[in-house]
Amino acid sequence: MVSHMLRGVLGDADFWAGIRLYYARFRDGSASSDHLRYAMQDARYATGNCPPDHRDLSWFFHGWLNRGGFMHVTGGWHYDPQTNQLQVTLDQKGNQELYYMPIQIGITLPPGEAPVESQESSRRTTNAGRGLKGDGPPDGPNSNDSGG
Repeated sequence: MVSHMLRGVLGDADFWAGIRLYYARFRDGSASSDHLRYAMQDARYATGNCPPDHRDLSWFFHGWLNRGGFMHVTGGWHYDPQTNQLQVTLDQKGNQELYYMPIQIGITLPPGEAPVESQESSRRTTNAGRGLKGDGPPDGPNSNDSGG
């Protein structure tokens, strides 16, 4: 599950480049989660898809491997037939540091209807315990080619 979330953050190309690099470095040997992080960071930087200041993935590994708890997300939706728009709302709740993860949403249309264009109009996270707001992880990326 964590590797799938990492792929969502990095995008398919950078994720698989990182897996190949990790395998090349540690095949038939032992490695730690830090070694995996370094391989992912190095591969991401090497592909040119990541500015140097977003190369560090320690925020991800800390959040998903080194702390307790879980991400709790609630959501809902509203369709406005006059504007022909669907609004989906997702809220992350918690009283500790927030988790960051791209979330993909699928919408099933009736047969024969044309696909719709989706657009992320805003991204907001709140933390009831601290009142924090932001648009991504501290010093982390806002996502790249992962669709998130």
